[in-house]
Amino acid sequence: MAPDLDQFLYAREMALMDLQYSDALFPNDYNSSLWAESAILRTLDVRPSSLFLSHLYKGLQVIKEKKLEDQFTEDFPQGITDNNGVYYILEDGIDWCINQLKVLPQPYLVYLHFLPPHHPYWPRKEFINRFDDEYVPEEKPQHRLSNKTHSQQFLNNQRQAYDEYLAYADDEFGRLLDHLLQNKILDSTYLFFTSDHGEMFERGIWGHNTRTLFDPVIRVPLIISQPGQKSRQDFNIPTSNVDLVPTILKLLNLPAHERLEGQVLPGFSPNDGISNRSIFAMEMKRNHARGPISTGSFAIINGQYKLIQYLGEKLSLFELYDLKNDPEELENRLRSDRNIARELKNELDDGLREANQRITALTAHR
Repeated sequence: MAPDLDQFLYAREMALMDLQYSDALFPNDYNSSLWAESAILRTLDVRPSSLFLSHLYKGLQVIKEKKLEDQFTEDFPQGITDNNGVYYILEDGIDWCINQLKVLPQPYLVYLHFLPPHHPYWPRKEFINRFDDEYVPEEKPQHRLSNKTHSQQFLNNQRQAYDEYLAYADDEFGRLLDHLLQNKILDSTYLFFTSDHGEMFERGIWGHNTRTLFDPVIRVPLIISQPGQKSRQDFNIPTSNVDLVPTILKLLNLPAHERLEGQVLPGFSPNDGISNRSIFAMEMKRNHARGPISTGSFAIINGQYKLIQYLGEKLSLFELYDLKNDPEELENRLRSDRNIARELKNELDDGLREANQRITALTAHR
């Protein structure tokens, strides 16, 4: 996409300290070299590249990190946001966005991806213990696919830390929103606010690197502000992130490509058929990137029901949940609602079959 981007901000430009030597040695392969270096320095199960140099290199990094910690420890006593050795603070990112919006030529299309509230959950000091109350979430049975069992107390602690980090991220985003409001930028701007995933703090599972597809990990916010909008309008209809591109294309009066699977979001189209379709979610990290779909986790949501299929070499199991009457997804209704499960399974099978046909056709074309 590089030829079509007028401006792209590399992570190195927001770093609080000089990045690793991999950046200097491989300037055109920043991401891959940084991840490789991080694996060598930080992962215990990776053999050091040499007996002496890798340990010396790590020692130099520790010294640099300690200086950075001393500089920011008052405002961030728990630590500074770290993305595989790239240290930064969200405040700098928000300041950069505000300054750019002042000089961008109009009209413009801007995509901003803020890594917080990804782990580690280290907020600014005023948000620490912000939610130190008596709330105790409902404890749910451990799921059979939890890759590492965490105690409920650990999960509760992580959830509170996540909430604190969310509040910190919300506060900083609010600062950006205040700028848009005060300078009347929202009077002529569409603003889409969403996320790529949620986090799990239940069933023995922590984070989003999980094979499960429960709502806490796949349900994300979607808030849209239209130019000059003065009042809110709520739509309680299942949608998907694949709907964003068709919606934006419609707002720009551009045709949608025939391969786009999403639909124009409610509120931007008179068509209400979007409420009757099925929504799909999937996790396929273990599947070959260009091969046919043979393993992974797949969910289909239609109305109040969600069917999940876990497909693998030695595993194939199903779960059916009634999201309206059982929003916590505690009762697997696979046996009691067999007809619904069968209908959703047939539709899911058809979707996987169609996807594999496309993959086969693309592979043959290459």
